Amino acid sequence: MDDAIQVLQYDNLLLDIDKTIIYYGPHDLDFDMLGQFNDAGIDTTNFSVCQDVELINTTNHHTEFYKFGGWIAQQFIKLLAVDACSNEKILIQDCDAHLLKPYNFFDNTNAQPFVIPNETHSPEYYTYIEKILKISRQTQDCFVTEFMPITKQSWLNMINRIEKLHNTNWFDAIYKIFDNDFNGQQIWFSEYELLGNWQLYENNNMSLFPQIRYESRNWFDNIDIDYFNCYCRK
Repeated sequence: MDDAIQVLQYDNLLLDIDKTIIYYGPHDLDFDMLGQFNDAGIDTTNFSVCQDVELINTTNHHTEFYKFGGWIAQQFIKLLAVDACSNEKILIQDCDAHLLKPYNFFDNTNAQPFVIPNETHSPEYYTYIEKILKISRQTQDCFVTEFMPITKQSWLNMINRIEKLHNTNWFDAIYKIFDNDFNGQQIWFSEYELLGNWQLYENNNMSLFPQIRYESRNWFDNIDIDYFNCYCRK
């Protein structure tokens, strides 16, 4: 909760984003989340708070949703949240990073995500892009930046491709791929790499902007905000 309060105080730096939807879980809240945000001086006029279970129950796997561990379940939640969102411009943001400078993640109707230049994470991230979408990695840059913009139309195009390739519902297809590979060990998958590489495949002229991130275990280090554009608590 402390991380969310810290990050949401910088919401004004997200240009052209007019509402915020917060998903939480797996347990019920025993406190007033919006009240705490208001107490911290955060304008919650256009905020809504939803439970993860609302998304989980839309799947055919609600009884085994956490089979692959909490980390994968968290990524499932983000993908389901995009699917449930009716807005054309959608931004996923983790609660452990915020901007330091104003930025618009959309140029008119096109997403323009952050990337970490010339960085590669687990090879499995890119293997799962190939298994799910039947496309290769589209760039040597990394999309794991704690922010991911996507248009609803691009999302619909992606899940339509998944369903045609695998002849089943998009979520069932991804779940089955993981289930076939699962041996009790951590599955290494990135929803940000999936969405970023899909959008670049769909539009190879998509603008990518370098994320110059400052990483710390603390929120209040004295840093050069003229140099960095994001603060990430790790």
